[in-house]
Amino acid sequence: MTTTRDLLGQLEQLPWSQQIAADLERASRERWIERVWERDASLWTGGDEANWLGWLDAPQRYRADLSEWNRLRTAAEAEGVRTVLLAGMGGSSLCPLVWQRTFRDAGPPHVRVIDSTVPAQVRQAIANVHWPSTWVVVSSKSGTTAETTALAALFEARLSDAVGPDQAASRMIAITDPGTPLAERATRQRFRAAFLGDPQVGGRFSAFTPFGLVPGVLHGAPVTELMDGAAQAQSAARSAEPEANPGLLLGIALGRAALQGADKLTLIASPEIETIGLWIEQLIAESTGKDGRGIVPVALEPIGPPDEYREDRFFVYVRDAEHPDAEQDDAIRTLRDAGAAVLTIDVRGPADLAACMYQWELATAVAGILLGVHPFNQPNVEATKRKTRELLAEYADRGVLPRPQWLKQGQDLRCFVPDADSPLGRALREANLAAALQAMLDAARSTRGYVAINAFIPETAEAAAEIRWMQRIIRSACGCPAPFGYGPRYLHSTGQLHKGGPPEGTFLFISAEDCEDVAVPGTNYSFGVLKEAQAYGDVLALAEVGRPVLWVNLGPDVHAGLVRLRIALEEAAGGQ
Repeated sequence: MTTTRDLLGQLEQLPWSQQIAADLERASRERWIERVWERDASLWTGGDEANWLGWLDAPQRYRADLSEWNRLRTAAEAEGVRTVLLAGMGGSSLCPLVWQRTFRDAGPPHVRVIDSTVPAQVRQAIANVHWPSTWVVVSSKSGTTAETTALAALFEARLSDAVGPDQAASRMIAITDPGTPLAERATRQRFRAAFLGDPQVGGRFSAFTPFGLVPGVLHGAPVTELMDGAAQAQSAARSAEPEANPGLLLGIALGRAALQGADKLTLIASPEIETIGLWIEQLIAESTGKDGRGIVPVALEPIGPPDEYREDRFFVYVRDAEHPDAEQDDAIRTLRDAGAAVLTIDVRGPADLAACMYQWELATAVAGILLGVHPFNQPNVEATKRKTRELLAEYADRGVLPRPQWLKQGQDLRCFVPDADSPLGRALREANLAAALQAMLDAARSTRGYVAINAFIPETAEAAAEIRWMQRIIRSACGCPAPFGYGPRYLHSTGQLHKGGPPEGTFLFISAEDCEDVAVPGTNYSFGVLKEAQAYGDVLALAEVGRPVLWVNLGPDVHAGLVRLRIALEEAAGGQ
């Protein structure tokens, strides 16, 4: 793990090192670390922050539960369980996704995280599942998360068809907070197990609670090592001395960078641990993006040459020191040599990975002090949920989901701009998609902000490759980052930042026609209807707060539609 001495040395090389030194002196003078552990809400906004600090001692507090969780895995092995499907969103899915993709050789059983409502993705998730050798984990802090509830209903129905309703319940596991509808259902239906979280831990801070650890144990991840690393980081987090507290150093670096204008936190991670970028992205975006302020995390963006970046970038490289990527190392060295603000955090093995994650939790809380925001709430997330509920209610009444006024662009592409009188709307109406995309790039350049790509499409290698090309095109054309997220995952991650953070985002939505839908058992709608309501709901919520939005429907052929969209974007960039 990168030592605090090395971290301090790197901070001294940053452009705002003098301000960081002053911040560290202020943190010592005002007793920031002591007051964090004293649960002093006045460190932030004086609101209810004290009620959300249960994550601080979670690594050591939950160690006693490890034996119970291990017994559950032993039972799964004894019963021949091969697959554990986890239905979850946001904080209930991203940490398990890190374990799933980092520890690929673990198992069986293997945990597979499902956090999509896109019908093609849902169909892929359940294709070739051998239900008699499958368990289902339903993970939701509130116990009412719409996507999780829909996925759980589908998985439970398939289990019931395969083994009968009585046996199905014995293969269901709930992870939720006390007293939630999910907790009550687990008791009523006699689920195999129900693990209760801490109501004083928000979802994005729940990695070292049952929400992160139980799936890790079931997957066969080295949870003992992970907990040891997190516990060591927890001990270091109590130190008021910066030289011994890497979480404090990192948090001050993040907050000061944002205050100095380098608020585009560009997260680069080694291929072996790449998914940690998605986990950090949610932690930072949902915690800091509010009250018109915030840090804009950019995860999984292709690395480019130094001249493609503006001075608003702060690069943090989470490097797997046991499996370094030579090409990444060279690219980072080139950026640093060119004067870019770069911080490298080395990790070696599972214990370091968990320690790093805990340090990011503390760092996020510390950055919130500097930014003057409440790091533990998410006041703007409800806006999209409300719009989605309204659309689904109208569907229930009329049997038809409200649709945008699409403008056809070629054979299959259709486009929509909610504000028809905006530059994007006029360009689309009076010219074509390329003109609208050019207006989108103009808007991003004028705000010196970012272009968020929100894609309600299946997660495939082909789609990811096309999106990466679009990110490069946007960055080359206007210097803007183009953070990318699959819907509805991003709604539980960067969605808060999009609506509550700095008003500098421009938004490119991508969706497609569903060639084959999947019904949601127990409801009058399908996953396709739910997905479309979520996409349209977020478009309307963003428009409501004045964000420029361009929505492109690719038609039934996702890959062909992405290619046409990318060609139009290249045309738009060429006209800059």
